[in-house]
Amino acid sequence: MVRATRYSISLKHGLSLRTKDDLSGFLMVFRDLATGEIRVNNAIIVQKDIGATDGVVHIIDEVLLPATFLVHMEDQGITIG
Repeated sequence: MVRATRYSISLKHGLSLRTKDDLSGFLMVFRDLATGEIRVNNAIIVQKDIGATDGVVHIIDEVLLPATFLVHMEDQGITIG
């Protein structure tokens, strides 16, 4: 979740979005101009601009985990993927 409502039209390539809770850090937007595909970190947005009561929702194809959580898992000897 990010701090402001962001429709897909405003998700420009290279945009860095701060998360709402400040604990997850930043999300990075990557946009393929040839295909129109939009990624947030490694996740592909598969459905975009779904209206919600308090903003807009984009459906992604992966679970986004905060880097601090991944480091903690690595410290415990747990790997993903």
